[in-house]
Amino acid sequence: MIKDNGLEYYELLPDDYIFLEDLWELFKLIDPDKEKVLSNITIRNDLKLILYNPITKEYYPRYLHDSSDRKQLEQYFNDKNLYINKNELIWKNKI
Repeated sequence: MIKDNGLEYYELLPDDYIFLEDLWELFKLIDPDKEKVLSNITIRNDLKLILYNPITKEYYPRYLHDSSDRKQLEQYFNDKNLYINKNELIWKNKI
C-alpha cells in the first residue's frame, strides 16, 4: 500500500481481492430467518472494498458504511471497478 498526502492506494490489486460479481454482497439480512428482499437487508458496515480508478490505474480501499453513496457504488459495479475480499463473500460459495 502506498500513502501519498494522506491518501492510501495500491498500484496492484491485492491477491485476496476479486471482482465483485453480485451487488447483494454489499448487504446482509436483518432477519436471517426471512428471505433476501430489499425490506430485509442492511448495508454491511465496515466491509472493506477496493475501487479501481481507470484514469490513474490505481486501487483505492474504501470502507462501506450506512452513509455510503449507493448510486456511486452501483456505478463502480456497473463499470466493473469494484472489488471485494474473497474471504468476505457471504452470498456466494467462497473461492
